[in-house]
Amino acid sequence: MSRSLTTHSNDESQFVGSSSGVYFIKTVRQAFSQGPTPSNNETQGQEFPPPEDTIIGSEDSPCEKHLPSAYGTPYSSSVDAGIPQHWEYHPTVTKALGEAPSLEQAKELMMMYFKVWHPLFPFLHGPTFLQEMELLYSTNRSTLSTMSAQSEHKNACWTTIFQCVFNLASLLNPDIKLPQTSKIKSPASIHTLLGLLVYRHDTQALQAMLAAQLYLLATMSLRTASTVGGCIVRSMLHAGLHRCPFRYKELTSHDRQLRKRIFWSAYAIDRYLSQALGLPLGIQDSDVDVCLPGAHEVHNPLSSGTASQIETSPEDSISGSPPLANGRPVRHETVKQSRHTRSSTQSPNVQQEHNREAALANYVISGRLTGRALELFHKSIHVRSVRRSSVLFLISDVHKWWNGLPPNLQGTPPSRNRETNSAEADEPFDLGPFFTVLYQHLVLLINRPLLSLNTSSPDFCSGLQTCIGAARGILSALQAQIDGGQALFWPGFLSAAWMSGLVIAFACQLKQYVLSKGCQ
Repeated sequence: MSRSLTTHSNDESQFVGSSSGVYFIKTVRQAFSQGPTPSNNETQGQEFPPPEDTIIGSEDSPCEKHLPSAYGTPYSSSVDAGIPQHWEYHPTVTKALGEAPSLEQAKELMMMYFKVWHPLFPFLHGPTFLQEMELLYSTNRSTLSTMSAQSEHKNACWTTIFQCVFNLASLLNPDIKLPQTSKIKSPASIHTLLGLLVYRHDTQALQAMLAAQLYLLATMSLRTASTVGGCIVRSMLHAGLHRCPFRYKELTSHDRQLRKRIFWSAYAIDRYLSQALGLPLGIQDSDVDVCLPGAHEVHNPLSSGTASQIETSPEDSISGSPPLANGRPVRHETVKQSRHTRSSTQSPNVQQEHNREAALANYVISGRLTGRALELFHKSIHVRSVRRSSVLFLISDVHKWWNGLPPNLQGTPPSRNRETNSAEADEPFDLGPFFTVLYQHLVLLINRPLLSLNTSSPDFCSGLQTCIGAARGILSALQAQIDGGQALFWPGFLSAAWMSGLVIAFACQLKQYVLSKGCQ
């Protein structure tokens, strides 16, 4: 197996792709070690640095020394024993993001976050989050007199995660009054923490940056969120999260699932930011071979055949062109959906996994479709080529994705009767309006370029009526969200409603839509 992924601990890894030449270097070294005149000195090979270091240089272990000056105090180089211990908020992060709220508020905010945000972006592990909360608020405050660098890194990451989660949840329910000392004063303060978080490319650092990015999204600080996203993408690439974790035997089953969820959460946010800000895609589909959450896993490190060939030849793991079916490119998301459809009937465990991750998986597919639309209509004018067949394939795949959504992601929440608050608190958050807005906004995004054509052309007339229907669908879904007593949590709701209003106003101005209905 190609050692392109090197693990340093349960949650930290480093990746070096084959294009760097490291795979060839290892091949040559193996040839010399098995040659006709092997060296008599068995330890001679150990004098040479690892192949990765000969190309990219060696770096000090982040667990040992040379931590950023922002940590403020020297630490011992001892590594934590792995036994859960009480931890406290990191002072540098606390200065930027605030102090922890009371335990009662923390519990309520945690439940609100995992109810609304976690199904779409499950980059956190619920049991671990609960364990760390118990340790944070535990009355047993005994800690080691000399804190290790690894513990300090953990404190910085978890302080960021908790404060962003608490502030995110407080935005969903205005009735929960966070103390001023627990509120994030300014989104710009997150910039000051990037040096602490990007120093290591481990799971905790990625989770902390994702939590910060999600908070920035919710507060409409999209440019700052995009900056944080750049750090996230590079950290994920360095850690090898763009490669399917099931290809590597070094990773545990828990780490594989968590790495997939972290990657796809970051991927989905990147696609939204690229569309919202009109920026190039940060993650290209052609560079990714991670299977969708809850879908059939095509990479298995314990099996032979295709999986082992992928591991042995990293250069061939990504095909340069999509497979063809009857002359039409088979879209990646369509292939994954069909694989999942087959696997979901195999066992109750598989079906349960699919139901739990259906929201993330289908949101990722919508992100892929959005990326295809951006690549089709918004590339540089020097290379842009919009073929009608490509547009029709994209429209077809958008409708196919919508028609294939599970029923619980397509409906609208019922109007609340407000009988008991406890019953409302127990009800799951209905994501039907959210996915309706996603679908209709995709339709708008694809047909919007037609509105720049001559108003008497057939393409303009057809595109305008399609956009009117999509705009009406968006506004109806948002009204259903309000009537259902659910928070308008997603920042994309604002731009979708704004664009819908512009479409309807434009149609009324051209007398292509009834003015009285447009005024409603």
